[in-house]
Amino acid sequence: MLHQVIRQTEHAITEQQQQNQAVIDVIASRVQETIERSRQETRRLQASLDALNPSEVLRRGYAIMRGEAVIGSRVVIEQYKEFIEAEVRNVTKKI
Repeated sequence: MLHQVIRQTEHAITEQQQQNQAVIDVIASRVQETIERSRQETRRLQASLDALNPSEVLRRGYAIMRGEAVIGSRVVIEQYKEFIEAEVRNVTKKI
């Protein structure tokens, strides 16, 4: 009788361990999926930040002008590899 109770108890413990391991496996898989999604989102956000980085904008051929666009004033135009000092000679409003 005692031997049977011990076997039943051992069997119940084994079954519970298997169930616990199955739950742990599901949780671990979901954690890994969440980590991978987070990594992908981080890469996407980093690419967006890189595209908006002023140095990258300049590298693509754009320029940054500093100063007021007032006739006769001096402005500094920054390109990727150089700064240009210029005098404003004309200003035309956009429509």
